[in-house]
Order: sequence, then C-alpha cells, then structure tokens
Amino acid sequence: MAEVDAIRNVYAGPSHNQHNLFPGFEVGSESAWSPSIGTFTTNLYRSMVYQSNASWDVHNFNFAADADAIHKALSGLIDSNRTDMSAFRSRGGKILMWHGWTDTTLEPRESIRYYNRVIAANPSAARGSDADRTQLADTQTYFRLYMAPGVNHCGGGVGPGSTFAYTMNNPEGVVDPEHDALAALERWVETGKAPDTFATSHMTDGKVGRTRLLCTYSKVVRYRGTGDTNAPVSFICEDDWAGFKQDRADALK
Repeated sequence: MAEVDAIRNVYAGPSHNQHNLFPGFEVGSESAWSPSIGTFTTNLYRSMVYQSNASWDVHNFNFAADADAIHKALSGLIDSNRTDMSAFRSRGGKILMWHGWTDTTLEPRESIRYYNRVIAANPSAARGSDADRTQLADTQTYFRLYMAPGVNHCGGGVGPGSTFAYTMNNPEGVVDPEHDALAALERWVETGKAPDTFATSHMTDGKVGRTRLLCTYSKVVRYRGTGDTNAPVSFICEDDWAGFKQDRADALK
C-alpha cells in the first residue's frame, strides 16, 4: 500500500497546508517518468535558490520552506501568471499554445489552469449561465490552446506530435497550416483565419506513422466509429462542456 499511496501522491501533485502548489503527473505519463527530474530539481535549487548550499537534495524537499524559497528567489524571473492580455490583443497579437499530455517536466494541467484564468480575466460583458462559454469563444479570437495526447515535453512520446516537431527541424512532413503550428500561426496573423484542427502524426525516425486529429481546447477528439483509425477524417472534434466547467472551477480555486 505504501507504493500505491506514493503513486497517488505523484498524480495529485505537491501540496502545502491543503493548498495544491502544482499539478501532478498525468495518468498515462508513466513511460516518461525519469530520475533526471530529481536531478534537474536538485541542480536548480543548488544553483539558483540555495547557492550557498551545495548539499541540498530533492529527496529532502520541504514543502513549506523550500516552496517558499523558490518563489522568493525566482518568481520574478520565471513566473508566467499574467492574465491581462488586453494590450497584446489590441495590437492584433495571436497566441497558439500547446502542451503534451505526457509532459513530466512542466505538467500539462497547469497550462489548462492558466488558460482558464486568462478566459476568466477576459473583460467580456457576458452574463448568465453561458458566460463562461462566451468568454471562451471571445478568448479564442486571439488565443487558442491545443492539448496533445501522448506527447512528452517539447515532443517525443507515443502520441502524435508532428504538428509541433515540424518546426523543430523534423526532416519530413507537410509544412502547411493544416499540419504545422508555425504555419498556422503565420496564416492566422496575416489573414485572420484561425486554426480549428490539426492533422498530426507520430514520427519514427523521421517517418510518418499513425495520424490523428488534434482539436482546439475545450473540444476533444472522438472516433466516428468507422474508417481508418490512422486517418484524421475518421475522427471528429466534440465539445466537452463538462470537462471545461471542471477545468474552470479548478483554475479559479
């Protein structure tokens, strides 16, 4: 039971005084778990938080003192908590944000939390039971989020991640706005056509394998029930309002 409890804590994420400090690893990300995560944290604290303590080790992490220490030392440098995008938006700026669901370096659910905080900060005059959906739609006119299943930190993993890897010197693949995130962002800025979906593939040794449809958050992809499971046309994007409602509640706690 001790091992099971330990794994549950990994999924739950670190907390202090019943306050969740950061999301934990996602179920399904286990293949990306690595001892290097602890090494990275140890080096970060030794180099930038406790520069006079060369013996600090992640195995002795204190959720009170050490969490407060990194916030004090680095929040001004690395925190990305700003939710007021009005100045950026007024200049015609566009943001295309993505995160892999099996990322174990920067946990994916924090991107969903942040995105929902931006939505909530939207000064839309929406009122009533559909206010959150109206705010989402308005936010999507300049800021869209895509969650990639099975994709690790900045790429890799068992999932389809070519949409983002093409712009990182991937040797093969279609570089157009329907497949490539950078091309889609360029078209969005220059023509006003926002991306709705991407056809994204799992790459092995630079070769295209299975291909899936990737949807704009908060939609989720569903198999149509017929057709080639390696073809994007066999899938459809559907609204997940229940999931969006829960995400919004989690973000605004």
